[in-house]
Amino acid sequence: GHETSCTRYWTCWNATATEQLCIGGLLYNENTHSCDWPENVDGCQKHPLCNEDANGNVPLGKSCNRYWQCQGGYPRLQRCPAMLVFDKRTLRCVVPPTEDCEITTVAPPLEEEDDGPNVPQGGAPQRGSQQRPQGFQQRQQDAQAHQQQSAQQKHDFQNHRSQQVQDYANQREEQRQDFQNHREQQNQDYSNQREEQRQEFQNQRQDQRQEKIDRQEQGGLPFNLPPGAIPLNNPGRGARGRN
Repeated sequence: GHETSCTRYWTCWNATATEQLCIGGLLYNENTHSCDWPENVDGCQKHPLCNEDANGNVPLGKSCNRYWQCQGGYPRLQRCPAMLVFDKRTLRCVVPPTEDCEITTVAPPLEEEDDGPNVPQGGAPQRGSQQRPQGFQQRQQDAQAHQQQSAQQKHDFQNHRSQQVQDYANQREEQRQDFQNHREQQNQDYSNQREEQRQEFQNQRQDQRQEKIDRQEQGGLPFNLPPGAIPLNNPGRGARGRN
């Protein structure tokens, strides 16, 4: 885990410690050693400014347009959009006037950017030489936030594409299985039909042979012949009789 932040953590590789950041609103879970949803991370309030709300807003002294935004127990210096002021009662940027701030019609002076460093420190903030580094630091933080947002969008897009590819593969597999089952059923029906035709043909041939045998038997045994008569359809017997 990190000493002062709930969104940051350290990774060690080859005896070198590297600071990492959980993106997408996740916090570092010291029990599972991974980035996790905020509801699964208990008691993550490591900076005094964020004791009441680890992800809330905190007023910055008497400033009307600057405030602290707690992200996972780690404060970041923020500025209200143009023509808005920070309301210490609702803890958000609103249209002036408020109880502490009047209507502002001009942009804040450059000195207003440098109310203090990104993380509060003891003592009064210095002006003059701190203005340029603080402005650069704010731009660097904005660029980092934009980079994190782009990385999250890319990650979400990759997950969406992976899900689409998986759904398409599942659909193709179902279609292939249905086609294979249909072909197997067709082959089975055709086989059954051929077997029925073959059986019917065999029965027909057997009936024909039986009819032929019956006709032959009926032709060899004449009916209604008088005693001693010689059948005309049996020349062999007649010849033997004449001999």
